[in-house]
Formats: sequence, C-alpha cells, structure tokens
Amino acid sequence: MNADERDAGVEAEEVAFRRPKDGKSNLSFVVAMVVAAAAVTGVAFTSFDSQVYFYTVAEAQAKAPEIGDDEFRIKGNVVRGSHFLKKESLDIHHFQLVDADKVVEVVFEGPLPDTFTDEAEVVALGHMAAPNLFVAEEVVAKCPSRYDAKAPTGVGGAQHPEGIPR
Repeated sequence: MNADERDAGVEAEEVAFRRPKDGKSNLSFVVAMVVAAAAVTGVAFTSFDSQVYFYTVAEAQAKAPEIGDDEFRIKGNVVRGSHFLKKESLDIHHFQLVDADKVVEVVFEGPLPDTFTDEAEVVALGHMAAPNLFVAEEVVAKCPSRYDAKAPTGVGGAQHPEGIPR
C-alpha cells in the first residue's frame, strides 16, 4: 500500500465516522424518534376505546345493565306501523325495532335512508337512554329487493327447455 492509498483510506474512514460538530442533527433525530413513539402509543391507546359493539334487540335488552350508556349498534326489523314523526318536526323520528319477540323504541333525529320502510332490517348506532328506549345517532336500512334470493328454476319437476345444452 503506498502513501496515497493509505491517505485515501484514512480520509474515507474520517468521512464515515465523522460526527457533527454542534450535535444538532443527533438532537433532531432523537426528538423525531420520541415524537414518532408518542404518536404510535397514542394511536394504540385510542384504538382500544373506539370499539363499537353490535347487538340484536334481544341481546341489547338482556345486557342493558352491563352496557349502560355506552355506544353500540343495534339490529332489528321495523315494526309495521310504528314509524311516526314528532309533532312540529320534520326530522325527529320515532319507530320500533323487533327481534325474537323483543321490542325497543328508537328515537332518531335526522333524515332516514330511502330504504327505510315497515319491516325493513335496520342497524342503528347510538345508546340506551332507558330500558326500552334507544337513542340513535345513525340509521342504516337494508334494501330487501337487492338481497332477496331469487327462486330457483327447474324446481318441482320442471323440464329443461329444448335446444339449450345442459
């Protein structure tokens, strides 16, 4: 190894292990890592509090003391003829949901979805305000025409049409 190669090697080592003179970049790195760790920890802790449980009407009534006023989703079918608007209001709705012979009164303020009808399957987000009163913040109604299964063809001894391969 000659002197030029040796000097180049020393210069390369100095560059590779050179530390900042004022220490600012180390401090910036440490601060950035602490902020990132705090953000990850914050997201982890808040995600545990954001769980929303899902109950049927019967389950919600059975677990009412346990649930308290916690927010959850409730599922049931709208009782035929139970929907009405509060007097002098266009958007405060009262209706009943039924499931397994258990009924709960629901109060919702806001526009209902177009698919909301008698006997429609509904999922509402809210909380129990009384043993049989659910106050909803959000209501979603399933559209039965889109999800009903079509009747199978060829049932009951119907024959396969001629000219169409099986």
